[in-house]
Amino acid sequence: MEKNYLQHNDPVICVPQHVSTIGLYTGQIYLVVAALAYLYTFHSLVPFALVLWATTMAHWLKVQRIGLIKIIDIIVVIASLAYVSFYASHRFLPHHRTLWFIVMWFVILVYVVNSVLFYCQTNDHNIAPMQSDAYNYFSLGYTQPFTELREQSYFTTTLVHTGALHIFIGAWLCVFIVYSQAK
Repeated sequence: MEKNYLQHNDPVICVPQHVSTIGLYTGQIYLVVAALAYLYTFHSLVPFALVLWATTMAHWLKVQRIGLIKIIDIIVVIASLAYVSFYASHRFLPHHRTLWFIVMWFVILVYVVNSVLFYCQTNDHNIAPMQSDAYNYFSLGYTQPFTELREQSYFTTTLVHTGALHIFIGAWLCVFIVYSQAK
Protein backbone atom coordinates (compact mmCIF):
# COMPACT_ATOMS: atom_id res chain seq x y z
CA MET A 1 0.00 0.00 0.00
CA GLU A 2 1.47 3.32 -1.05
CA LYS A 3 1.40 6.09 1.54
CA ASN A 4 0.47 9.64 0.73
CA TYR A 5 2.76 11.88 2.77
CA LEU A 6 0.75 15.07 2.59
CA GLN A 7 2.35 18.40 3.41
CA HIS A 8 5.77 16.96 4.36
CA ASN A 9 7.63 19.71 2.54
CA ASP A 10 5.08 22.51 2.85
CA PRO A 11 6.83 25.84 3.50
CA VAL A 12 3.95 27.11 5.69
CA ILE A 13 2.51 24.02 7.41
CA CYS A 14 4.55 22.77 10.36
CA VAL A 15 2.52 19.61 11.05
CA PRO A 16 0.43 17.96 8.31
CA GLN A 17 -3.27 18.51 8.86
CA HIS A 18 -4.08 14.80 8.99
CA VAL A 19 -1.80 14.67 12.07
CA SER A 20 -2.77 18.01 13.62
CA THR A 21 -6.40 16.89 14.04
CA ILE A 22 -5.15 15.13 17.18
CA GLY A 23 -4.73 18.59 18.75
CA LEU A 24 -8.29 19.50 17.82
CA TYR A 25 -9.57 16.49 19.77
CA THR A 26 -7.29 16.77 22.80
CA GLY A 27 -7.76 20.55 23.04
CA GLN A 28 -11.39 19.97 24.01
CA ILE A 29 -10.19 19.41 27.56
CA TYR A 30 -10.00 23.18 27.95
CA LEU A 31 -13.80 23.30 27.59
CA VAL A 32 -14.00 20.78 30.43
CA VAL A 33 -11.67 22.99 32.48
CA ALA A 34 -13.91 26.00 31.75
CA ALA A 35 -17.06 24.09 32.73
CA LEU A 36 -15.54 22.82 35.97
CA ALA A 37 -14.11 26.24 36.78
CA TYR A 38 -17.60 27.68 36.40
CA LEU A 39 -19.27 24.93 38.45
CA TYR A 40 -16.70 25.14 41.25
CA THR A 41 -16.71 28.97 41.35
CA PHE A 42 -13.28 29.56 39.83
CA HIS A 43 -15.09 32.16 37.73
CA SER A 44 -11.99 34.16 36.83
CA LEU A 45 -10.43 31.02 35.34
CA VAL A 46 -13.34 30.53 32.91
CA PRO A 47 -12.27 33.24 30.40
CA PHE A 48 -8.69 31.96 30.43
CA ALA A 49 -9.86 28.41 29.69
CA LEU A 50 -12.23 29.56 26.94
CA VAL A 51 -9.65 31.78 25.23
CA LEU A 52 -7.09 28.96 25.55
CA TRP A 53 -9.57 26.58 23.95
CA ALA A 54 -10.24 29.04 21.09
CA THR A 55 -6.56 29.67 20.36
CA THR A 56 -5.81 25.95 20.62
CA MET A 57 -8.51 25.18 18.06
CA ALA A 58 -7.28 27.91 15.71
CA HIS A 59 -3.66 26.79 16.08
CA TRP A 60 -4.26 23.05 15.60
CA LEU A 61 -6.63 23.55 12.68
CA LYS A 62 -3.58 24.47 10.60
CA VAL A 63 -0.30 24.33 12.53
CA GLN A 64 2.01 26.83 10.87
CA ARG A 65 5.75 27.23 11.31
CA ILE A 66 5.22 30.85 12.29
CA GLY A 67 2.21 33.13 12.23
CA LEU A 68 -0.07 35.38 14.21
CA ILE A 69 -2.27 32.54 15.50
CA LYS A 70 0.76 30.61 16.77
CA ILE A 71 2.12 33.70 18.53
CA ILE A 72 -1.26 34.49 20.11
CA ASP A 73 -1.63 30.86 21.22
CA ILE A 74 1.80 30.92 22.89
CA ILE A 75 0.97 34.19 24.67
CA VAL A 76 -2.37 32.78 25.89
CA VAL A 77 -0.68 29.59 27.13
CA ILE A 78 1.94 31.57 29.07
CA ALA A 79 -0.69 33.94 30.49
CA SER A 80 -2.89 31.00 31.52
CA LEU A 81 -0.01 29.18 33.22
CA ALA A 82 0.97 32.38 35.03
CA TYR A 83 -2.62 33.05 36.10
CA VAL A 84 -3.14 29.55 37.48
CA SER A 85 0.30 29.52 39.14
CA PHE A 86 0.21 32.92 40.80
CA TYR A 87 -3.48 33.47 41.43
CA ALA A 88 -5.85 30.51 41.03
CA SER A 89 -3.54 27.97 42.69
CA HIS A 90 -4.00 29.76 46.03
CA ARG A 91 -7.43 28.12 46.14
CA PHE A 92 -6.00 24.62 45.65
CA LEU A 93 -5.35 22.37 48.62
CA PRO A 94 -1.79 23.06 49.87
CA HIS A 95 -0.37 19.76 48.60
CA HIS A 96 -2.21 20.28 45.29
CA ARG A 97 -0.57 23.68 44.89
CA THR A 98 2.85 22.05 45.29
CA LEU A 99 1.83 19.31 42.87
CA TRP A 100 0.63 21.96 40.39
CA PHE A 101 4.10 23.50 40.26
CA ILE A 102 5.69 20.06 39.79
CA VAL A 103 3.23 19.24 36.99
CA MET A 104 3.72 22.64 35.35
CA TRP A 105 7.52 22.42 35.34
CA PHE A 106 7.39 18.81 34.12
CA VAL A 107 5.13 19.85 31.23
CA ILE A 108 7.43 22.77 30.38
CA LEU A 109 10.39 20.37 30.30
CA VAL A 110 8.48 17.95 28.05
CA TYR A 111 7.54 20.85 25.75
CA VAL A 112 11.15 22.04 25.43
CA VAL A 113 12.58 18.55 24.82
CA ASN A 114 9.80 17.68 22.37
CA SER A 115 10.29 20.96 20.48
CA VAL A 116 14.04 20.42 20.16
CA LEU A 117 13.54 16.86 18.93
CA PHE A 118 10.88 17.98 16.45
CA TYR A 119 13.12 20.78 15.17
CA CYS A 120 16.10 18.46 14.68
CA GLN A 121 14.01 15.74 13.04
CA THR A 122 12.17 18.02 10.61
CA ASN A 123 14.50 20.95 9.90
CA ASP A 124 16.75 20.47 6.88
CA HIS A 125 19.50 22.59 8.48
CA ASN A 126 20.23 19.51 10.56
CA ILE A 127 22.64 17.60 8.31
CA ALA A 128 22.89 14.45 10.43
CA PRO A 129 20.36 11.88 9.17
CA MET A 130 18.58 9.50 11.49
CA GLN A 131 20.92 6.54 11.81
CA SER A 132 18.35 3.77 11.54
CA ASP A 133 15.45 2.59 9.45
CA ALA A 134 13.43 2.38 12.67
CA TYR A 135 12.14 5.62 14.15
CA ASN A 136 13.68 6.68 17.47
CA TYR A 137 11.86 9.50 19.25
CA PHE A 138 14.98 10.60 21.13
CA SER A 139 17.14 10.81 17.99
CA LEU A 140 18.43 14.22 17.00
CA GLY A 141 18.81 12.95 13.43
CA TYR A 142 17.05 14.50 10.46
CA THR A 143 14.18 12.60 8.82
CA GLN A 144 13.73 12.98 5.08
CA PRO A 145 10.36 14.33 3.89
CA PHE A 146 8.02 11.85 2.20
CA THR A 147 9.26 8.93 4.31
CA GLU A 148 7.75 6.80 7.04
CA LEU A 149 10.38 8.14 9.48
CA ARG A 150 9.15 11.71 8.93
CA GLU A 151 5.53 10.61 9.30
CA GLN A 152 6.37 8.88 12.58
CA SER A 153 8.20 12.00 13.74
CA TYR A 154 5.08 14.09 13.09
CA PHE A 155 2.78 11.65 14.89
CA THR A 156 5.05 10.97 17.86
CA THR A 157 5.96 14.58 18.61
CA THR A 158 2.31 15.60 18.19
CA LEU A 159 1.16 12.86 20.57
CA VAL A 160 3.77 13.85 23.14
CA HIS A 161 2.84 17.53 22.85
CA THR A 162 -0.92 17.00 23.06
CA GLY A 163 -0.57 14.32 25.72
CA ALA A 164 1.45 16.60 28.00
CA LEU A 165 0.14 20.09 27.20
CA HIS A 166 -3.48 19.24 26.62
CA ILE A 167 -4.46 16.01 28.37
CA PHE A 168 -1.97 15.77 31.26
CA ILE A 169 -2.00 19.37 32.46
CA GLY A 170 -5.71 19.82 31.66
CA ALA A 171 -6.69 16.68 33.59
CA TRP A 172 -4.59 17.70 36.60
CA LEU A 173 -6.13 21.15 36.52
CA CYS A 174 -9.59 19.55 36.56
CA VAL A 175 -8.61 17.45 39.58
CA PHE A 176 -7.25 20.49 41.42
CA ILE A 177 -10.42 22.51 40.69
CA VAL A 178 -12.78 19.76 41.86
CA TYR A 179 -10.82 18.91 45.00
CA SER A 180 -10.25 22.55 45.97
CA GLN A 181 -13.72 22.49 47.48
CA ALA A 182 -12.53 19.92 50.05
CA LYS A 183 -10.91 22.69 52.15
